[in-house]
Amino acid sequence: MSRSSNGTVFLKNTSRSAEGMYRCEVSADAPSFQSIFSEKFMAVE
Repeated sequence: MSRSSNGTVFLKNTSRSAEGMYRCEVSADAPSFQSIFSEKFMAVE
């Protein structure tokens, strides 16, 4: 994780087949149950 930073994650031993769109969703507890999500394309270099 030393090569990861705010907004960037470094993954080891990842193949090109892992490239694509990924979605992260975070949901709040009761009573609001509000949720927020973001989708980004992950490139494997």
